[in-house]
Amino acid sequence: MKNFNCSVLAFDMTMMNWTNIQLGTGLHFLDLGLADTNSDFNLLFPYLHPAVVQDTINMTAADGPGVEWEVREAHFRTLDTIREVLDHTRRPIDVLKLDIENWEWKVMGGLLSSPSRAKVLDDVKQIALEIHLDGLKNASAAERVTEARHVEEVLKALHNQGFKLAQTELNTAQQEYGEVRGHVFPLYRESLFLRRP
Repeated sequence: MKNFNCSVLAFDMTMMNWTNIQLGTGLHFLDLGLADTNSDFNLLFPYLHPAVVQDTINMTAADGPGVEWEVREAHFRTLDTIREVLDHTRRPIDVLKLDIENWEWKVMGGLLSSPSRAKVLDDVKQIALEIHLDGLKNASAAERVTEARHVEEVLKALHNQGFKLAQTELNTAQQEYGEVRGHVFPLYRESLFLRRP
């Protein structure tokens, strides 16, 4: 995207050895997570020793040989706060890509919870959303139905905000399946929503 003269900002608070940096012209990385509230708290992260990185044979599991867990402070901000800090409140967002490992429902639900909060999406043209439906793996049928209803509410609110599903495909990297009322669903998808009048 930066080859099309776009300004690309990537956010990820899980990259252990990364900090706020300009990676190239128009490409910036920020050690920050997107959330529905501004917060700072400690998270447990796997730390992979550099020797193990070179020896990929030992990289069999997140808690396998050469991996230790360490506590690290993580910073989370809302989309409107991030835009204010970057002085991007008047700049349109061509593509908002979210790959936040099942937090998309909480973040999008918060953004769409009221007209005043949803204003931050007014100049967003596309939302590329990695969808996780991990709640459909819950033990009880009632929990699975509750989760499915919440997802449906968020997707309806997104639609009412002017975003229409333009394309979707299965995420084939690590697909899992869940069941609601006798119907089996793939849990992970890549979906693109475009703003339509």
